[in-house]
Amino acid sequence: MQFWRAIKILISLYNLLISTRDIQEDIP
Repeated sequence: MQFWRAIKILISLYNLLISTRDIQEDIP
């Protein structure tokens, strides 16, 4: 279903956003 595919994409984007935020927090 297209709906679940969209949800998977949103989750992956959200995880990417969190990971980039963690990297930025590591930078002084």
